[in-house]
This record gives sequence, structure tokens and C-alpha cells, in this order.
Amino acid sequence: MRFRWMVGFGLLFSVVSLFAQAPAKRPLKAEDIFRMLQVRDPQVSPDGKFVAYTVTSIDRDADKRVNAVWMVNWEGTEDVQLTFGEKSASTPRWSPDGKYLAFLSARAPDDKTQVWVLDRRGGEARQLTNVKGEIDS
Repeated sequence: MRFRWMVGFGLLFSVVSLFAQAPAKRPLKAEDIFRMLQVRDPQVSPDGKFVAYTVTSIDRDADKRVNAVWMVNWEGTEDVQLTFGEKSASTPRWSPDGKYLAFLSARAPDDKTQVWVLDRRGGEARQLTNVKGEIDS
């Protein structure tokens, strides 16, 4: 009886291992580069409960990189994209009370980079500055 159980278990283990094998390795292709994301510029909120950061993706059709601002809680259980669209958003910075995030973007009609502010709990970003030149940091 024990022998049958061991043979059955061995056979079951062999069948399961066939399906659980790692996918075959393949060389890196140019298309793979377009799917890669870059995470940069992490900024911890003043209360230490959230981290804002940027994610850079490649828009292959437009042949450009697009940055978006994201936020995650410290436990890593809630990850939220805060900015969207074809205009990049970068350099997120927290307000001293941790309720707002400021970031740079060229969303304005004149296509110049300005400071925008966003309530971290949601809502639409609003333009904070309107200088003649561009802001780069």
C-alpha cells in the first residue's frame, strides 16, 4: 500500500513539474525595450505614509518618452496613478502638510513647463505658475 502511494505521488509530481517549468529563455528584442518602465524620483510624504514617484514609459507611435506621477502607500497595498495623458509630468514634491503634490508639466496651452498642484486624494491638477519661460526644477 505504501509503495503504491509513493509511486502515485511520484507520478503526480512528475506531471506537475512538466507544467510548472520556467518558460524558455529567449534573447532580448528591440520590442522589449519599448515595454520597459523606469521608476524614478521617489519622494516620501511628510507623515511617512506615502511615496510619490514617476514612471517613464515609451510611446512608440509618437516616438517619445512619457512620464506619469504615481503614489503608493507605505505598505505597498495601494498604488495609484495620479497623472495621465500624453504630456509628461515629473519632479513630484509634497506640500509641507502632505495633502498636495506639486509637479512639473507642459500641460498649459502654450506648451511651456509650469508647476502644477494636485490633491493627493484625487481630483484634477491645477496650474500653479504662469512664468514666461520654462521651469526645469
